[in-house]
Amino acid sequence: MNKRLSLFAAAIAALLVSLNPAANAQTNAGVSAVLDPVTGSTLIIGSTFPVTAQVFNNGTTTITTMQIKFNIGINNTNTALDEIWTDTLAPGDTMSYTFTALFTLNDTSNSSTFCLADAPGDTDPFNNSAYPVYNFAGVTTMSEAAGLDEEIMIDHLIVVPGHALKLGLTTAGDNGDVEVFILSLGGRRIISQTTVEMSTGGEILLNLSYLPHGLYIVVVRNNQGVAVRKFII
Repeated sequence: MNKRLSLFAAAIAALLVSLNPAANAQTNAGVSAVLDPVTGSTLIIGSTFPVTAQVFNNGTTTITTMQIKFNIGINNTNTALDEIWTDTLAPGDTMSYTFTALFTLNDTSNSSTFCLADAPGDTDPFNNSAYPVYNFAGVTTMSEAAGLDEEIMIDHLIVVPGHALKLGLTTAGDNGDVEVFILSLGGRRIISQTTVEMSTGGEILLNLSYLPHGLYIVVVRNNQGVAVRKFII
């Protein structure tokens, strides 16, 4: 008789829990991938670049705030991107989050990379992080054109898997179209591309799929300035 009563009480308790969604509510946020720069990219030491993460909500409750963080290295001199997101992410949904700040890569002495999303009360912290793997290369910044050194700047330079080169540029005002040249070390022009006027800057993506691995020079110029860098693919 007592056993039957115990089973009956347990069934009633389970029923009450099922009728109260809050009792089963789970918060589960995390990063499934870093979308930019994608894993396998070659990052240039000394460069500054944007970071975009894909964030998910695998829980049963709507998330309205979370900490999102990115860093390359542990206990080195790089400064982590660490921001608080506030909006609405429903259960089962994903979103792309681009950090408002840019990441500056100064130190690759420890290259362990992570990107995490953590919501208050997260019930499964083990899936909070993604761990992209990058390659690193040095870069030589050559002298800018005399007297024009701050009219156009290369903010970031990333070699994307599949032989593509992503350039982030800042231009000082209305200075016309932007021309991009890829040169061999001997100065031979291999690729040239003209982009319509960029009033304050932006990103340019170059397809380098037909170039062999090696060291190249990229030249970016408008009618007010020139910026030059070496890079490796």
